[in-house]
Amino acid sequence: MSVNYDQSAIEDILKGMVQKAGISENIFKGSRPKTIEKTMNDFVVVKLTGSVSDMAAYGRTTCSIDLYVRNIAEEKNGNRLSVMFRKVDSLLPRQEGTLLLNEPRTIADVPDGYGFTVRMINISTIIEN
Repeated sequence: MSVNYDQSAIEDILKGMVQKAGISENIFKGSRPKTIEKTMNDFVVVKLTGSVSDMAAYGRTTCSIDLYVRNIAEEKNGNRLSVMFRKVDSLLPRQEGTLLLNEPRTIADVPDGYGFTVRMINISTIIEN
């Protein structure tokens, strides 16, 4: 096991990447907050979706960048979601620190039940030892 496999450190790298790209001013690590301020119209959650596999020479995991956009009149705000998605898409594939982020897979837009629509982007990730 390598110190490069630390989940919190990987989430910090992802958060920094999203901040630099200007995808949203509101970025959370790990999970969606239970409560959202009424003035917050979008946010991003960065996380690992499973375990980190130690492959001896490198590690392997799946990272996720989840884009949340407040619905308008109970319908998804597709325009804002598309702008955020294009910014994420422009980042990939990429080497960021010890991470090689490639092979993004987008999961269909789904309502979160709290007035937002979420688009999840899972990213195959190789971690240098």
